Amino acid sequence: MQKHTSISNPEVVKDFIARQAHWSNAYKESVVNAYAHYVALSRLYWKRPFYKRDERIPNVPTTEQVNKIIAHAGKKYQLIFSILRDTGLRPVELERLTLRNLDLDRGLILPNTAKGGSGRALKLKSSTEAMLKEYLGRNNFNTSQRLFPSANQTTPSAFLGLPLLLVGLSLLGLGYRPITVASSRSKIIAGYVLAVLGGLIGLILGIELVETANEENKFHGKAILAIGVLALILYLSYYLL
Repeated sequence: MQKHTSISNPEVVKDFIARQAHWSNAYKESVVNAYAHYVALSRLYWKRPFYKRDERIPNVPTTEQVNKIIAHAGKKYQLIFSILRDTGLRPVELERLTLRNLDLDRGLILPNTAKGGSGRALKLKSSTEAMLKEYLGRNNFNTSQRLFPSANQTTPSAFLGLPLLLVGLSLLGLGYRPITVASSRSKIIAGYVLAVLGGLIGLILGIELVETANEENKFHGKAILAIGVLALILYLSYYLL
């Protein structure tokens, strides 16, 4: 705004804001609020203009549209979206849910309110309640553990289980067919390590080993490829589902 008018003259600024036909009233109000701070700090005087925000009807999706989204989601997110649909929980309230917030006998969620309001008892539909019970049955949650943690709050023990499984498979392959070709030793070991980490370089090393004439290299190359593909599937499933 400083490029187009003299910000030290409140009346000029007020006229400039009023003449911006492409600005919405809400945006004009925001500009006025920002400029009011400048006026106060500079000890200037002005008669503040007021703009009435345009009343807009919110674009609320229909029940049919919401159900279509739920139907095309993964299993975990079908549950999450169904809970949000049934209860109107805020995302932060959903993310904070633990077993202590559930009354499964009555099909209720008793959330900790995000804004310090009074407690609520929110009823779930029977279909959502069934999905929730199945989800709890597949996961061993303790009473203080969050049921739907964000990615950066996932417990380390849950994450470490995946690479430990892949390391075990790698050691199984090495134990079943020990490396006897010294020239291939470093490539095979690097292939297993990178495959466990889910790296594409591990897959490339596996392909190179499969394409050699040596049967031992072929065996380890196939094992590395299998572990690498499995690692990618497990890691993606862990973060996306």
